[in-house]
Amino acid sequence: MTRQYYPWGRPGPGGVPWRDPRMLGVRFLESM
Repeated sequence: MTRQYYPWGRPGPGGVPWRDPRMLGVRFLESM
């Protein structure tokens, strides 16, 4: 298994990244 970096967390069911609302807000502010 190859490790991959997911900026929005690990991919959830269906390959859609699971995003924690709190982490999403923090990372969004950091990226501003």
